[in-house]
Amino acid sequence: MKTLHNFYTYTFIVFLILLIAVLVTRVASGDGTREKKYKTLSVAELSHWLNSDRPFILVDSRSRNAYEASHIEGAINLPMGAFDDMFRALPKDRTVAIICYYGLFSQVAAQKLIQNSYSEVYSVAGGMRAWSK
Repeated sequence: MKTLHNFYTYTFIVFLILLIAVLVTRVASGDGTREKKYKTLSVAELSHWLNSDRPFILVDSRSRNAYEASHIEGAINLPMGAFDDMFRALPKDRTVAIICYYGLFSQVAAQKLIQNSYSEVYSVAGGMRAWSK
């Protein structure tokens, strides 16, 4: 019985050493320890961007009907239902700001762009609801 106990203890210690080695390697290489994330943009900041010479693409991720009823001038419509099929048309070397109804779907869309190697991506906090206030 003592031999079996020693075997499990030895196996557990080896497992811990290997786990620590993997974690240390990932931390040292910067691989996988911090997922890159989109940034948040307030509607006040968006307004400032629109009134400045800052180059960026504004994506409205609401439905086509909602976009046609009311949208921010210059925004392009990539509805969430078709986002996966259409987002690749956006240039990866440009800043992209995404707006939706309330700011929730824009977070999903922004993270999708980050996961696909877009570097400068923003989700507009509060969405069109905050914009219209």
